[in-house]
Amino acid sequence: MAVRLSPPPPLPLRFNMRQTDCGRFTAITEALLAEIPEDLPLAMRASLFTDSIMEAASQAIPLAKPHTRLYRDAWIYGPQVKELNRRVNAARKAYRRAPSPSSRAYLHSVVHHARAVKNGLREQAWLDWCCSLGSRTTVGAMWQRVKAMYAPSPRTLPTHPSPDAETDRLARIIASRSSPVYLPLPVRHLQASAEEGRSATIDAACRLEAPSDAPFTSEELRSALYGRRDTVPGLDLQKEHHYLPHHLSGPFSVPLWLCHLLDLEKALELAQPLAILEVLADKDVAGRLLHWVCGFLHGRTASVRFQGCLSESLSHAHSHSLGTP
Repeated sequence: MAVRLSPPPPLPLRFNMRQTDCGRFTAITEALLAEIPEDLPLAMRASLFTDSIMEAASQAIPLAKPHTRLYRDAWIYGPQVKELNRRVNAARKAYRRAPSPSSRAYLHSVVHHARAVKNGLREQAWLDWCCSLGSRTTVGAMWQRVKAMYAPSPRTLPTHPSPDAETDRLARIIASRSSPVYLPLPVRHLQASAEEGRSATIDAACRLEAPSDAPFTSEELRSALYGRRDTVPGLDLQKEHHYLPHHLSGPFSVPLWLCHLLDLEKALELAQPLAILEVLADKDVAGRLLHWVCGFLHGRTASVRFQGCLSESLSHAHSHSLGTP
């Protein structure tokens, strides 16, 4: 008599925090919390508070797609493997924060110890599974365990039937979106009439001396080339914190210098380089920095890479400074 194994339980739902709608989440949370009576017991209020947070999250945060990838340590994962991974991550963070020969040696010792312990756990789990095999073990159960041990990669998605044509089509669409033909005729006339004055203003600002023209010091170059992702150069008491405003209805942060472009129609696609440079010159951006931005905005070309195919480079008449040169 063959024993049919039950299917594995579905993975728990997880929220995609990168696409959180912060404004909607805050509004829903405040509305739900305002409906909780104040005369309820503390335990009931805490339960209603938790339910309100989960309800707001279910409406404002999309769910992440459940993955089917089986990781290498999935079949032996437990509290001991979790603790080993935590120690390895802590040692790596300590080495990135303060790299030195001693921290590097400590990182190597932690990694070697974790690998040795995991190899022992794999060997013991393999022996336990082999001892559990018998004449009544089904072939499906054996293959299911073998696949879990070898951790196969996820199934690849189907490719496009004609990637070359699709690559050229995407490149033409992106280039056409920056064409001045899509602008209204009065706007094009105004841009043509203001071109001479804008060019004179930009040339005068480029010839001015600015504080940004000072050459970089050796200490600044050394701190810039030393890529620390967990902290900024300098002492902890002298760090400068830069805060970025957020949309009230979305998760994307808006750099402060982008606020200068909000008065332009379709600033991210149809902003004229001269208009952007004039606004920057009015904001006291001058000297070599403005000259570099001028060269960065003019003569922009872009190509599209799609499924291993690369299109030809097409010029963008009205490009923006957020693209790739």
